[in-house]
Amino acid sequence: MKRPNIKQTLAIALLLVVIGVFAFFVIRAVVGGSREQVAVVIPEGSSVNDISRVLSEARIIDNVWVFKFYVFTSGKTEKLMPGRYVFRQSSPYQKVINDLVSGPKKVFYNLTIPEGFTLKQIGERLEKIGGLSLKEFNILVSDLKLYKYDFLKANTAGNLEGYLYPETYRMDAETQLGEVINMMLTQFQKEYQSIKKRQMPMKLNLHQITTLASLVEREAKLKSEQPLIAAVIYNRLKKKMKLEVDATIQYALSKRKEKLTLKDLQVDSPYNTYKYPGLPPSPIGSPGKGALQAALKPARVDYLYYVLVDEKTGKHFFTNNYNEFLKMKRKGK
Repeated sequence: MKRPNIKQTLAIALLLVVIGVFAFFVIRAVVGGSREQVAVVIPEGSSVNDISRVLSEARIIDNVWVFKFYVFTSGKTEKLMPGRYVFRQSSPYQKVINDLVSGPKKVFYNLTIPEGFTLKQIGERLEKIGGLSLKEFNILVSDLKLYKYDFLKANTAGNLEGYLYPETYRMDAETQLGEVINMMLTQFQKEYQSIKKRQMPMKLNLHQITTLASLVEREAKLKSEQPLIAAVIYNRLKKKMKLEVDATIQYALSKRKEKLTLKDLQVDSPYNTYKYPGLPPSPIGSPGKGALQAALKPARVDYLYYVLVDEKTGKHFFTNNYNEFLKMKRKGK
């Protein structure tokens, strides 16, 4: 009996793997996958290679080579039109090609900005989901003269950190970046107007309230604890104690960390509330309605300290006794 040729066996196995991988991408190209919508811009004069790269980076297509194969075999290489499009990620390739041939349409999609997002995170999400320029976003949010909102008059930070309200916005492929920013600012104004008639323990201007609310947003894991954390901040401000809020350290660092070290607490930044007294110079993220409400109406308690006691639920222990605080802190380590 003739022994099988090892080289032939390996070649057949490799061929089957290649066929299997190609078949997988062909099937994905036909049926599609993920349902998340993203907007992309196909620049004027883009080649099939350029278009394939844009679609691949936005994860609208899974394989550049298979997509180009579809385009070339469809005979529509010269018919793909530039413009802003909204596609679902991992779309069927034939549908993508047909849409590019038909040209841009007014398709609506939802863009969600989570509570607590920083300007950096918002800009990155607008670029990823909305196909909008991160570079342009950074320029627009750093020029307050562009925006005629009374609530920005007290803003001394020079940017829109904290004022782009976290919400789900309905947009279409033609929505411009300036329009999106104004949507968020208008929503901030609307939400603040609906809750501003509150009794505060201290007289703060809107910029300070927004800053305080951003600390609450980033520190409180549970909505029910937001008024309690706001109360701790107010109580420490009244006693001229340093706030010592970990979230401000995270904001000051170049990269967010799972656990802060003693060295991190020494970072030289005006946002370091372990080092400098009072509120930081500006918000550290976009507070939602609950955090704004807590900043305007904190709980009536005398707590000065809180410590995380349950990482799964985000529950904190609150006290006005420093020794109790230290005891719970050691227990949590």
